[in-house]
Amino acid sequence: MRFILLFSALLLTGSCAGWKNAKLQKRNEKLQQKNAGSKTKLSVAVTVENLAEDLSIFATHNDEIVFLVYEFGPDTNAVPSLLISEYQVFDSIGEKKEFVSDSFALLANGQLDFVMLEIDGNKNLEQIEPIVRLNLQKIKRAYETNNDSILTVFFGDDDVLGVDYAPLSTAENGKENEIIVSGVHFFDKYYYRLEYSLLLSGNKERHLN
Repeated sequence: MRFILLFSALLLTGSCAGWKNAKLQKRNEKLQQKNAGSKTKLSVAVTVENLAEDLSIFATHNDEIVFLVYEFGPDTNAVPSLLISEYQVFDSIGEKKEFVSDSFALLANGQLDFVMLEIDGNKNLEQIEPIVRLNLQKIKRAYETNNDSILTVFFGDDDVLGVDYAPLSTAENGKENEIIVSGVHFFDKYYYRLEYSLLLSGNKERHLN
């Protein structure tokens, strides 16, 4: 009898949680549609916790990083909008860089795409950014499937450290969100922490979710 009562209680708890989640998701969708077209800025803080170039005596002990952020609408086959395009050198553990985009209009059902590369070749930011923007979906699939041959076609000796995305519906106005860019390249581990937030212009109480 005790088992039956416990099982019933668990079913009831699960049903309530599912109902609350569905209700919250519906509310988030309505608020995101309401905020579509609102002006916002994107703030991103990048902190290095393990450099990609610090293992061997031949390593440079500094990471030359190209950091890119794009906004996609619901049609991810379209060319995305560039929000942040930065080149920075990280040479010490715990080093932190902060970037802020210009104001941009939120897209309904949109998402943010984050791309981080470590420069080993001769290309510069101005050469790399258009390659990423025009081929982002191919680059993302190649990165996710560890298809290094395709990445080499696009970037040569430069290394793709991370490609990640976040639906705009998960980003709350003024609330920090986190993405980790980590991995191993030529036996050298790297670890970067990205903390980002959105702020709708003129109304600090409105939310994206």
